[in-house]
Amino acid sequence: MGWSVTGAVTGGWRPWSLVCHSLTDPPWRLQSATAGKLTVPDPGPRTRGRWRASYYDALHHGHVPAGHKLRWTGRQRGDCVFTLVDEEAEKAAQPAPVPTIDVPAVLDRPHRLVRATRKACSRSKTVVDTRGTPEVIPLHVSREQVDRALRIMHAFLTEAESRGYQVETRTDLQRGKAVHQLVIVVRGHALPLALTERTTKVPHDATPQEIRQQQRNPWTKIPAYDHEFDGRLELGAPAGSWYQYSYSYRDGARWTLESRLGHLLRDLEDRAAAAERREQEEELRKAEQRRRWYAAVAEARKLQVERHRAKVLAEQAEAWHQADKIRNVPSRPRWVEARSHCFGPPPIICPGVPTWPAQGTGGGGLRARAAHRAEGGGR
Repeated sequence: MGWSVTGAVTGGWRPWSLVCHSLTDPPWRLQSATAGKLTVPDPGPRTRGRWRASYYDALHHGHVPAGHKLRWTGRQRGDCVFTLVDEEAEKAAQPAPVPTIDVPAVLDRPHRLVRATRKACSRSKTVVDTRGTPEVIPLHVSREQVDRALRIMHAFLTEAESRGYQVETRTDLQRGKAVHQLVIVVRGHALPLALTERTTKVPHDATPQEIRQQQRNPWTKIPAYDHEFDGRLELGAPAGSWYQYSYSYRDGARWTLESRLGHLLRDLEDRAAAAERREQEEELRKAEQRRRWYAAVAEARKLQVERHRAKVLAEQAEAWHQADKIRNVPSRPRWVEARSHCFGPPPIICPGVPTWPAQGTGGGGLRARAAHRAEGGGR
């Protein structure tokens, strides 16, 4: 079985030389092999141990081709999967590294918002909180971390503007309260930011005033813990905003906030790109919905016209049948006409036509009718 062929080894244990066989001499070596995968379905403990020994033997004796890595999964349980990976191809497939953002040690020419924030927090002695101040960067840090926070914000805002993004402050009304925010406008999407310092819980020491207050009012509760700043800064979406927990970086055990500024800016770009894709998909969906609506309206209009034409045609056919029935009715018989002359109104006088006496003239009228019939004027 050649290593370059992806497949599964069934049955019991096989020596590594049989698995890694190639055309070269000795058959152990993988010099002519290419990247591939070999799967051993759930071997037993003894067989798994032999595969483990063969794996380390291949690594330590140079049986892996140059420019490749031999990886093994399933060391304790499950299938044993041996994969030969091309290092160059793996490096090419990895995403580009995130560019770092350098934070200056000293602020010579600070950003305009940094200057305004420094001026706003100049009077604070212990805690700096500018979240309720307009036209500044929202900060909530201890006095010892103000300089570092301003340097971080200067580097981040300067880099954002150098990439063509807008940095501005906004004031919105939420639940009847003015909320001041610092936003980065990326591709038309405003993403808020705030810099805060993490706190930790420490046991609370009751003050004499709190003890006296509790003695006077037994229902008064003394807090058990205090929240004190611990020097860890966090930059990201402000608490209580729509984007809370969406993007945020802080000081950790293995890195500092300064080393994560590039990742934060990339997250903002990715979120703006995702929002743009959603808007495009929404526009396409609405366009498709409008197209279907217009098609349905056109089909309904066509059906309405056909129904109207069918109705008009039915009415015309009914009128034609009615007229045909009227034309086929026979004319009135002569005795009906004679009766109408006898008992109805006097006939119309026409030139050259003899007239009958009016109704009610007695026998003279009957004699006149008889003379008229004798002359051939009627039956």
